[in-house]
Amino acid sequence: MDENDTNPTGWSGRAEDSLRIIEDYLNEDDERDQGLTPPASSETNIQPQVENQEVPKEVPTPNKSDEPIVVDGQDIRNHPQFDFARLDIPWNEELEGRGPTEEMLDVYDRRGRHPRWQDQLKGTFTGSAYTGPDGKVDPIDPGYDIWLIRKHALSKQGDVPKEIANAIKAGSLSVISSVLTAPERYWDMTTGEMKRVDGRLIDTSKINEETGDPEPYKPDWDPLGKVKNPWVNSGWGNLTKNVVHYGIGTRWAIRTGLIKGKFKYLGAEALVALISENSQKNDTMSTAIVNKFPLAKYGIYGLLAAGEDDHPLVLTLKNTLEEMGLGYAFDAMLANVGKPLTAVKRIENVDSQVIEKGKLELAESQVIEELGGGMTSSGFRGSKNKPLADPWQGARTSTNQPFDIKNQLDQADWNWSNTYSGADAPFTEASLWRMANQSGEHETSVAKFIKGLVSDRRYQDMLEEAKLQKKSPAAVFKSALERHDEVL
Repeated sequence: MDENDTNPTGWSGRAEDSLRIIEDYLNEDDERDQGLTPPASSETNIQPQVENQEVPKEVPTPNKSDEPIVVDGQDIRNHPQFDFARLDIPWNEELEGRGPTEEMLDVYDRRGRHPRWQDQLKGTFTGSAYTGPDGKVDPIDPGYDIWLIRKHALSKQGDVPKEIANAIKAGSLSVISSVLTAPERYWDMTTGEMKRVDGRLIDTSKINEETGDPEPYKPDWDPLGKVKNPWVNSGWGNLTKNVVHYGIGTRWAIRTGLIKGKFKYLGAEALVALISENSQKNDTMSTAIVNKFPLAKYGIYGLLAAGEDDHPLVLTLKNTLEEMGLGYAFDAMLANVGKPLTAVKRIENVDSQVIEKGKLELAESQVIEELGGGMTSSGFRGSKNKPLADPWQGARTSTNQPFDIKNQLDQADWNWSNTYSGADAPFTEASLWRMANQSGEHETSVAKFIKGLVSDRRYQDMLEEAKLQKKSPAAVFKSALERHDEVL
């Protein structure tokens, strides 16, 4: 056998030398690929050039500098979709005002199609249906989603529907988070692991290795910790978020059945404030009032204003007391707002009674006239001739549900103010006429009245509460029994 058949290169060196030469050659090849070393000759550059070869593009990475990007008083870098919507690029009203534009490809150009239909078909099954940016903005790009996020977060006018939706989501999430983390937060407040220093909540058990300062407080067990809170960037949006937070929480607290009685709404609001994580995070409203009007610190606002170094339990108590006060004021406001509506309903009720009794009086007159025989007609009547009658003629008392009448009568025992307008009637004037003139009508009307009382949900709740408190019927219906004795 010829020597060249077993050694075609003619190299007679050792294996170690062969490996060293191959390694040097590969290193030189890498350097040429990276543009660090020019090729030795045109013969060594044997890589074929493909015409119209598509060079894949990458989506530009947002420039996250250490300097905060403040928009509407918030660092926009904390936005949950900062990277996706390229919020590091300022809003351009002239270019973006009407929607996504090809003049801002770095923002809106995200996807392109594969040049070959075979690759497009294959991509539908492999999850790579699109390539990177293709130098244009077309329907396959998420342009509208990006534009809506940028408009809401960066533009002056914002986006009202998105702000409302985000506020509702954020308020709902905060309620769930508060319930889940409440036990750990109260334990940390009691043990001193959570502390408030210079208006900030810190975790005394976690120290930053670089600065040596305690880390901001965050519960160790937070199931929603990785859920990004929707972005809310307006005063009314934050107000909506808090209304949703306390509104949903109060509703849940009442549904548990743990709080009953006359002040159950007030108690429910207090319970929500005690559980809410906002009671440790946020200053009280009284704090803002005292900061704006310093003289207010000498009144109730000064007592409820948050101090820079207030213990978290103290701040929670202040928020709870303030929430109870706001809840009481809100309940009173709703009650006063509802009074005009109640007055309108009473007027409508009286008018319907006049019409009902007027029809009976008219029918009675017609029957008498038909029978004749010396019977005199009913003549002028208050309800039948109401437009011509005096105000005191045909005057009726509005009716109401049995349980509401009971509450009105109970109120008469302690409310001596001039705002008390008396109790409604249990029966209409026409019902009383039928009970007096038609056989069996009395028993039917009374039975219907009793059924309406015992089937009322409020009446059933009152009885359930009485059972829980082990009260006797005499104690529950004390006022009604006293009124019954007075009549007898």
